[in-house]
Parts: sequence; C-alpha cells; structure tokens
Amino acid sequence: MDIKTITARLESLKNPRSGNSSKNVEEKAKIFWKPELGKHLVRFVPLKTNPETPFIELYFHYQFGKRTIISPINFGEKDPIVEFSKTLGKSKDPEDWKLAKKIKPKLRVLAPVIVRGEEDKGVRFYEFGPQMYNELLAYAADEEVGDYTDVIEGRDFKLDVVQGATYKESTIRPAMKSSPLSKDSKQVEDWLNNQPSPIEFFSRYTFDEIKEFFEKWLNPEVETTTEQAQAFPPPHDMEVTKISKAEVVTDKEFEELFK
Repeated sequence: MDIKTITARLESLKNPRSGNSSKNVEEKAKIFWKPELGKHLVRFVPLKTNPETPFIELYFHYQFGKRTIISPINFGEKDPIVEFSKTLGKSKDPEDWKLAKKIKPKLRVLAPVIVRGEEDKGVRFYEFGPQMYNELLAYAADEEVGDYTDVIEGRDFKLDVVQGATYKESTIRPAMKSSPLSKDSKQVEDWLNNQPSPIEFFSRYTFDEIKEFFEKWLNPEVETTTEQAQAFPPPHDMEVTKISKAEVVTDKEFEELFK
C-alpha cells in the first residue's frame, strides 16, 4: 500500500469537499470579501498572476444539489453538463432549447481588492456577476477614468449594497479624484506580491463525479430539504432558475443524449 495515498484518502473522508465546516468558512473569509448592506469604499489592485487585467472569469453550477461546482471548462476540460446542454441545443424541440440554456454554468467574476478601513486584512477577492463586470469594464475603457488599478493614479470605488425585493442589489461608481493605493511603498509592494489564490479554494470534481451529481439532480430519489439547499446558497446577487418536473430527463434519455 502507498501510505501517502491512504493518508490523503483518510483526510478527504474527514474533510469532505462538499462540507461547510467552520474551518472552510474561516479560510473563505481570508480569501473572499463579501460586502454587507451599506456603503463601502474599495480599491481594485493589479492581479499578481495577470497584470493585464484584474478580473478572473469563472463558470459555476449552483443548482445541482448542495454543491457549488466549478465547471471544468475553466481549466480547458470537458464538463458533462455543458456537453449535455450542447446536445439539447441540437434538438428540434423548443423545450430542449430552454432546458439547455437553464443548465449552462453561470459566469462569476473575481477581482482583487483592498477594502478601505480594513487594509490590515490585505488583498481579498470580490465576487460579482456579469452586470457589474460590464460596468467595471466600461469604466476602464472610459478615457476620463482609465486604469483605476494604477497604484499611483488609480481610483477608489464607492460600492452601495441595498436589500432588493428578492436579493441584495449593488451599485458601484468610481471616486471623482485619483489617489495612490497607499502612501507606504512597502505596503503597496506587499499587496501586489502577497495575494491569495482564490481558484484553489474551490473543490474540483471529475467528469464522472459531475455527471453523477447531475443525474441525481435530474432524478432525485430523496427531495432536498430547504435547510440543505440553504447550506450552499448561490451568490446574493444571482437568481438560480428552477427546473420544473416537466423538464426532467429520464436516465435512458440522459444516456442516449450523451451517446
């Protein structure tokens, strides 16, 4: 027996990837910044791993069971749910097209930020959706704003988070005046060089594992309780479309479509 393999497996059983332990919550708080209701002042900083853009585009599945599944397409690999969606898209049935659109992975964007007033916590990653992403790209393309990540002449952003009818709503706009990231050059250097790796936080599942999760979701033996569903909620600014029972595909149809 390979002792390292046995030990690794033992640890994985003690700390399942789909778990929501206090340790995971604590680690997540160090890596990700989740704004509360109210007004915030944040500064987007250059991304250590890619100076050309501070944004990391990632695709996730949220509605398939209790897990948040990072899609393998982020790593240039095949995703069984995406493959299934493509197959449905070739169908002549409009209902298949609707289902294909619904099960596609959802785009989320991560960007490194310094939260003013919480500089001691260092660089954390702010997660948001396509709408805010488009706004931030537009600000960068605006000649009057430009590169707001510049450590000398960049800009802070004012972020307002309010409670909407169904979920939190956020608005963001750049400060009128440019400002340095910090007056302390050593602090700036530390923020640029010491950034967490957010992608490593998400558990990666194999093609077969994701396929199994998807199959169980399509044909659940035991209906998920509300308490279980809330244990792994989608981001606060994103509504996850629910699939009606009429759109559920049988095991045989599922296998045939994959073939």
